[in-house]
Amino acid sequence: MTNETQLSTATRERARIYVTGNCDGLPDLHDALASHPEVELIGHAGQVAEAVPTLTGGHLQVVLHATRSTVLPVNEIAAIREHTRSSSRSARRGTSANA
Repeated sequence: MTNETQLSTATRERARIYVTGNCDGLPDLHDALASHPEVELIGHAGQVAEAVPTLTGGHLQVVLHATRSTVLPVNEIAAIREHTRSSSRSARRGTSANA
């Protein structure tokens, strides 16, 4: 990493991310996010309902919802949107869908 890149990373605000749900490969993604210098991984909950106290805090920038489903999990995404203003993403192994 160059000095310019290090300075840019040091002065940039870290993205505050919370993960809900579960899917294949999520532990690896969780570890990668946790070790990334531009990410502050706030936590993880297997179910959106378990995450509500954290979601309502208003301090998150991204909620990543993992799913094994082959269709967009509209109920889970709606619950996330109900409790937070952050952008949300739904991911399953091999694909992602913007919500």
